[in-house]
Amino acid sequence: MNTSKQVNIMIGTVLLAILVFGGYIGYESTRQAEARVEITERIAERGARLFVNNCRSCHGLEGEGHVGPVLNRPGFRIIGEHDPSGAPPSPQGEADAVTNFLFNTISCGRTNTFMPLWAQRFGGSLSDTQVHQLVTMISEGRWDLVKEIGDEHDKEVGATPATILADASTLSLTEKNCGQFTADNAADIRGRDPFKAAPAGGAAAAPAAGGAAPAAPAAGPAAEGKTLATANGCTACHSVGGAAGVGPTWKGLSGHDVPLADGSTAKADDAYLKESIINPGAKIVKGFAPGIMPATFKDKLSDAQIDAIIAYIKTLN
Repeated sequence: MNTSKQVNIMIGTVLLAILVFGGYIGYESTRQAEARVEITERIAERGARLFVNNCRSCHGLEGEGHVGPVLNRPGFRIIGEHDPSGAPPSPQGEADAVTNFLFNTISCGRTNTFMPLWAQRFGGSLSDTQVHQLVTMISEGRWDLVKEIGDEHDKEVGATPATILADASTLSLTEKNCGQFTADNAADIRGRDPFKAAPAGGAAAAPAAGGAAPAAPAAGPAAEGKTLATANGCTACHSVGGAAGVGPTWKGLSGHDVPLADGSTAKADDAYLKESIINPGAKIVKGFAPGIMPATFKDKLSDAQIDAIIAYIKTLN
């Protein structure tokens, strides 16, 4: 065989190897992407089963909220590549913040609310793996799996919404936990809207209108009230940025007329706000369930502390 033929054969062999290797790389990338989707689907499915068995009674049949806050909300979504909505992928830092917020809250509960500590290492019943499965389901927005599994479960056992959804009067408050996000942290997460396109420059999308926490009040009673509201779990149920919650938002509340469940209205003056803290069943706001807010703050808080919380609420107008 002459040298020219040998060279041609070698070149052809190299080119063939490059083509084969390139094809393998392309296939492997696709295979890995498909594997990631399949793994995420399995994890979310396990999270949905955990939600059906442990969480629906407080957070609603499909995360719409009941005694506990709404979980089926844009703020908790992490957007991946090629999302059907067309929204850009969530920046890694933002995705990590959402994951940490959800993992911490599920693991550690929420002080002075009905949210218990779920992590086994803190005395709960769920492993870290199971908590991560719940976080994946929530951040992926797989409420379709919750509905599918929930409907199947309810049909088997003959359950109805009336028998599933918790009566707040039968629940116990979580008095302490292992970690607590501040009102500002919670508002930043709950108020974000990842479905809004990022502005020029690649910055993360701004929080949804009305969802972001207002500026911190200056030193004084209002600043003390903000600290007390966070420490006592008030802002876990009452948003400070206008977002929907278990209880009425505090944004724009003070001094305004409040529609009540009995068809009347009440002016949200200092007297109303104080009564709502020490005797929350006296006036139920229209659209909100009775018996959810604890009636124990009259014993836990002094008059001066209640006045400080009211001062903080008044800054949210």
